[in-house]
Amino acid sequence: MADFEGISLQTQGLLTSGALLFLRESPEADAKALLDEGVEVEIRHGVRAVVARNVPGSGHDQVADASVVLANRGLDVLTMNGAGRSALAGVDTTAVWWSDEEDRHLVRFSMSLTSTIRFTATVTVLGADGTPAPRSPEPVVSWQESMRYFRMSELTDDLFDAFRNV
Repeated sequence: MADFEGISLQTQGLLTSGALLFLRESPEADAKALLDEGVEVEIRHGVRAVVARNVPGSGHDQVADASVVLANRGLDVLTMNGAGRSALAGVDTTAVWWSDEEDRHLVRFSMSLTSTIRFTATVTVLGADGTPAPRSPEPVVSWQESMRYFRMSELTDDLFDAFRNV
């Protein structure tokens, strides 16, 4: 039986179309939602993933798109049933499976990675003779009343206060 961290990818022993999507946080409970047309959405305590099974569609794009919509609907139902609040982490990392016209089972894994590169540089300005040129003095900023309002608008979490101060 195919599963991911204890969440079955199959329905009653049959591998139908579906997807595995990652969650922002691990769910607090095991739960399953049954949606229209036999679609099942399942989460498991401690597993940062949701599985949508029996997703309608005949190819990767159809199943992937429908899985996101149906997984969100399932998470809505699970929240209303008291299974805790869960949200998709994004759709850039998924596993999608479906059957083609020849009844072959296909699986596609998708992943997108983001990286940040940081570096520092030091620049020295040289004069015509090759010696370092003297630095220009930093401009003197004198205090002005509006600076307080700008700073306060940057610090607040309240959108109304931010606009009011700006």
